[in-house]
Amino acid sequence: MIVRRVSALPEFPFSGFPIFDNMLSSLSRDEGKLGSSRGFPALNVWEDEKAVHVEAELPGVDPSKIDVKVHGDVLTLSGSKEESREEKGKNYHHSERIFGSFCRQIVLPEIVDPEHVQAEYKNGVLNVQLNKKPEATARKIPVVART
Repeated sequence: MIVRRVSALPEFPFSGFPIFDNMLSSLSRDEGKLGSSRGFPALNVWEDEKAVHVEAELPGVDPSKIDVKVHGDVLTLSGSKEESREEKGKNYHHSERIFGSFCRQIVLPEIVDPEHVQAEYKNGVLNVQLNKKPEATARKIPVVART
């Protein structure tokens, strides 16, 4: 199993592999920053026998403000974060507000079935599971011995 930690990737294509070119170039875009120099949210993307998995770090984001869409071969994670803190003391008043929107897009490989996508948000992490098409999963072929 290959696990890749993705943040801001350098812009160099792996010639001859257009699927990876598209995935890497889409992952390196800093479309929604929320004050960061790298793409927000940070993503982990990996594949196993049954699915492609995308894990997005979204601490403090209200799950009702997260939008997950699959359109054609593109997965879009978007939403907004609004947070405010206020402290009052005897001789001071401290107030902070953090807000902004984000949007990350990932070009999906053809083996993903866009009709079978699951998304779950837990402890500030969004997990998206994109199941593979049945014909994309490997199956064991029995070997018949003949004499």
